[in-house]
Amino acid sequence: MNTAVVARPKSEPYSKQAAALIGFITMLPIAYMFVFFLLVILLMAGNPASHKGPFIILFIFHFAMIILSWCLTAFYIYYLFKTDYVPQDKKALWAVVIFLGNMLAMPIFWYIYIWKPAEIAR
Repeated sequence: MNTAVVARPKSEPYSKQAAALIGFITMLPIAYMFVFFLLVILLMAGNPASHKGPFIILFIFHFAMIILSWCLTAFYIYYLFKTDYVPQDKKALWAVVIFLGNMLAMPIFWYIYIWKPAEIAR
């Protein structure tokens, strides 16, 4: 009877271009947050009667960023449990951190576990 444990192959890192694209998409909600606050301040300083058009556009972008943030959270949690680059004992902690502090945690996770392996692989 053969009881040898077959080692699971190490997961493949993303290419550097794919990792850069993921990083760019990860930073979009953060960049949008600054643009959103700037636009709200500018809208508050302007004529209240002329806010309907910009408000609708802002609402559409805001809704898109919420959906993007949900998708990014799902992607990062999926990637977290799929990859071998995150140590097994840190996966549960990272899942909680990504879920609760997603906009702040995802860029850090991206740099450590997506960008670094892609950089080393090249």
